[in-house]
Amino acid sequence: MAYFDAYILLLNLTIVRLSALLTEATSNQTYLDAASNAADFIHNHLTNSNNIVLDGLDLNNNCAQSSSIILYNSALAVHGLVVLTSLTKNSTQEQW
Repeated sequence: MAYFDAYILLLNLTIVRLSALLTEATSNQTYLDAASNAADFIHNHLTNSNNIVLDGLDLNNNCAQSSSIILYNSALAVHGLVVLTSLTKNSTQEQW
């Protein structure tokens, strides 16, 4: 049985959301950088070819992507990206 570590995704989703909200409140570049880096990681490693957020990585199989899709994760990703792109106006991230 494969072991999918969804904590990787949840941690990164939390970082995107929290850092974007902290940037909004404080205008601190460090928070903005953290949010952007976490969003990039999610996009590069935790989404499928249709940019759908997947549940995690299979740590026992070379960190292969999970095929599971959980609506809650997608909702967190959308919220984090909405706040982040409202701050950065990054058209690439807006397309995700």
